[in-house]
Amino acid sequence: MLLFCPVCSNALTVSLAPATEEDPEGQNRLECRTCPYEYLINDMLYERKTMKRKEVDDVLGGKDAWANADKTESM
Repeated sequence: MLLFCPVCSNALTVSLAPATEEDPEGQNRLECRTCPYEYLINDMLYERKTMKRKEVDDVLGGKDAWANADKTESM
């Protein structure tokens, strides 16, 4: 999942926020490296996308593709 900064549209990175009295170990955050935007991550973030499969065509055109092909004799 790739998220972008709402201020400057650059990609956000995950980093550790400084420790506070409430959270002495620190907390994960999404931060922008070019502007002061940051978003503290309190819950799990995930995004599920279902991709649409493409229809597969015959690579060689099926059985009729060989109808006009050159033929040689074999032993």
